Amino acid sequence: MTGPLRPILDPDRARAAMFCVDWLGCALEGLAERGEATGGEADTTGRCSLIGRRATTDDPAEAAVHNARLARLSPRTDLDMTSGVSPGPLVVSAAFAIAEAEDFTGAMFLERVVHGYEVVVDLARTLALARCPASESAWRLGFAAGSAVRGLQPDAEPMTVTPASGAATAGLSEALSQQRGTPATPFAPLAARRAGGDWLLHEVSVRPYALAPHVQPAADAALRLARELPAEAVITSIEAYLPPGLILLGETGGFSHPEAASRSIPLAIALALRGEEPDSLSHASAPPPDPAVTALASAITLRTAPTGSGEVRVTLASGESVHAALRPAWGHPDFPLTAPELIGKALGLARKQSVLSPRAVRGAAHGFIALMSGGGLSRVTEALKDAGA
Repeated sequence: MTGPLRPILDPDRARAAMFCVDWLGCALEGLAERGEATGGEADTTGRCSLIGRRATTDDPAEAAVHNARLARLSPRTDLDMTSGVSPGPLVVSAAFAIAEAEDFTGAMFLERVVHGYEVVVDLARTLALARCPASESAWRLGFAAGSAVRGLQPDAEPMTVTPASGAATAGLSEALSQQRGTPATPFAPLAARRAGGDWLLHEVSVRPYALAPHVQPAADAALRLARELPAEAVITSIEAYLPPGLILLGETGGFSHPEAASRSIPLAIALALRGEEPDSLSHASAPPPDPAVTALASAITLRTAPTGSGEVRVTLASGESVHAALRPAWGHPDFPLTAPELIGKALGLARKQSVLSPRAVRGAAHGFIALMSGGGLSRVTEALKDAGA
């Protein structure tokens, strides 16, 4: 690939820093999911951080794989809705490990994050269109993430890795440890073909809830209704309108099969109508639904939204009908979370674990935000060393 690189501007760096804060929160939720301990003697002389451990390492591949596995356990990772891929766990884990190992400046680190998102999102969309086998796609994306943050083209042949769940981190490790040799072609982002356009990280959504962004506009509308309905209101029926294709084409909005979607989507909307955080309740760490939520969900009929927006219409026992509509979803690139909201998300997820203190999490999150104004990574690294302290 040849051609001039598009410049990386302040809005691009700011978006990259936001994804780093989001990655931190997701890794901490993964830490809670895994239940990782920090006890025992720890070697703290390495340069690369292992989230949730006092120990550090000088092997960026080890650090990247460890941190990526934690972040990938979260049901709230970022999402490219075109390909259905979450680039952050791979890209930020790889960029952070390489940046610590090679003593990058904050600006260099953010640039590699931008490049990593560019290559991984572009490749993910290509592989999705080609219907590439899951294990091969995952390996290629992991290898692409590791190569891009090292400034190299991801041009190695894929390994056969099964099961697919371990293929992405296997590819990531391969690229960072150089076990297959270093690609000779200097790095040139694939998006050089899209001269004048935005970097692809601006097309990736952040997920504030454990819910697919396709479903979230309706959940957001239900949350708005919950704030407006009187406490004594008795709901008799609910219609939830979702984007075209999500129902009629059998798409599941992030769930494993249509049957799961038909149960999970109403549960999420029912939770929102009760003023609670909408959650698909389909992930491993989800609690069993409350019977009252299940009963409310059974009153929901899913329909296709003619405008593509999310809408919820509620009929009350009094005969009154109320509705709310929202587009796009909160966290969509056109309706992004602010820096304080992302830090709030990270702190909320951090409460699920006891390894890193809220002070340490806040320090690391603000350290990532400070990169936008020329800060270095030392603030983040020092905050992560508080594990188990």
